[in-house]
Amino acid sequence: MLPTPTRDPAAVKGVMFGLTAYIMWGCFPLFLPYSTAFPPLKS
Repeated sequence: MLPTPTRDPAAVKGVMFGLTAYIMWGCFPLFLPYSTAFPPLKS
């Protein structure tokens, strides 16, 4: 019988953070049309 692999909690947390960032970056273009209401900053 094969032993069941143990999961490293830090690795699981890292994968979840990575997936969350990937999803947030993918949804970013959905909000670009709403940014036209704000004028650009002048320096």
